[in-house]
Amino acid sequence: MKVNKAKNPEKFICPRCGGLIPSNEEWGKYVGALSRHTRSRGVPPVEVCSACGTEEAIEQHLGELTAIDEYPIINDATIARRFGAIAIMEQRREFLDPPAVND
Repeated sequence: MKVNKAKNPEKFICPRCGGLIPSNEEWGKYVGALSRHTRSRGVPPVEVCSACGTEEAIEQHLGELTAIDEYPIINDATIARRFGAIAIMEQRREFLDPPAVND
């Protein structure tokens, strides 16, 4: 099944971890975080989930900010958010395209 983008715009999926924006618990209720990579004038903004925004802030502070071309990030935390997002979308079937009906 594909996510129905008319009911679930791509902007609600975090490009960094695959979780939901702003979080799996608050999906689509408010904006997420602005990626630290896209805060310069003239650079198109990229919205990430709140957890990824926090992780980017820590990485930047440590001087180890993961490059945006390395998205999606694969680690235990991001995998958990991604699978949590899939479970939530499965529970909310109204956000999914209906299965094809065979004639």
